[in-house]
Amino acid sequence: MDAGLWQRAWTQIASLSFPPVSPDTRSVLTTRTFLTVLLPSFLSYYFAARLAINGGAISTRAAFLHVALYTTYKCATSLDLAPGEENVRNRWFNNNLVMAMALCSSRIVTWTFAPTPPRRLDLSSPSSPLQLCLSLRGYGWNWGIPTSRAPREWRPTSSVTRFVIATNLSVLFHTILFDILLIHIEYIAPGTWQSPLGAPILPTSSYPNLKTTYISFLSFFLVYSSVQIIYDTATLIGVAIFRQPPSEWPPLYDNVLLSTSLAQFWGHRYHQIFRQTFAGPFALLPLPANVQLVGAFLISGVFHCFGLWGYGNGVHWWRMGGFFMANVLGIGLERAWLYLFGRKVSGVTGKVWTVMWLAGWGNWLFDEYSRGGMMYQRILLRC
Repeated sequence: MDAGLWQRAWTQIASLSFPPVSPDTRSVLTTRTFLTVLLPSFLSYYFAARLAINGGAISTRAAFLHVALYTTYKCATSLDLAPGEENVRNRWFNNNLVMAMALCSSRIVTWTFAPTPPRRLDLSSPSSPLQLCLSLRGYGWNWGIPTSRAPREWRPTSSVTRFVIATNLSVLFHTILFDILLIHIEYIAPGTWQSPLGAPILPTSSYPNLKTTYISFLSFFLVYSSVQIIYDTATLIGVAIFRQPPSEWPPLYDNVLLSTSLAQFWGHRYHQIFRQTFAGPFALLPLPANVQLVGAFLISGVFHCFGLWGYGNGVHWWRMGGFFMANVLGIGLERAWLYLFGRKVSGVTGKVWTVMWLAGWGNWLFDEYSRGGMMYQRILLRC
């Protein structure tokens, strides 16, 4: 193959993108579209969980797979939860919808071809389809993360009242942190995260500098705090309203600031909500661990591209997905370090390495998010 052919092939790969969404291709949520589009997707997700738990023939699950994936695809691509220019600031609803359908699709595929039915480890607790649908990390299940690896609980679990108070304080703390971070970013880079039509963070040269890398670093904590607020709110609903035991809601993160390597950050300290979503499909195949690692980050990149595509402004694969593939390279370098020097990346050097790698490659990730129209708005400190 000549050099020109390789160059053309690389150009095609590098230009991969998801085109903008035409407003005419998606329908407003009405009673009709709820009954014919949204509801069938979640019912398919639930029914796939029921088939998996019942341990029926794989032929039955495989036959239903086509129906389930069609309903989730149709829901993700044909519904608009923020129609019109008057709702432009609410387009994150579409982002969440597309990501939810991608999550459901990945888990349905995993359940369809799983060699053993999903089961609760505590035989006294029933393995219900609804619990399987809602259990994203799988603590207490035969497919999930071992309970021994759950983040250490810092809230008092012996008293529901004290647990709820502590969780409310967490909501307050992370809400204030979120607002302070956003105010600081607005001060050093006015307009950042404020344009629903998309605005770049990187300069016209598309190369990062110290300022954009600092914004990237702060933006990670915007994501961290916003996800923590959502999880804490869900915890309060589960414990205070539905009377679930506090043990059903272990902490989301495990002290991410203590991460001393990329492998530790992604594999343990960062939230593991999408662990089965990303790793599940490739784990079904007899592939080497390194290939499964690449596959998990590849699915993660596609997953986040789908989410940003939901905003309607299109998304470029290499800016978004490239961040996640770069982390495969980073973890590979850590393994090479272990092989060459006989010790893992750790300590202060490991902390600096982890922060610089994430913040450095995060320049393109958050620039693409901003170009795609993602917005952040203050919650409490609006003055």
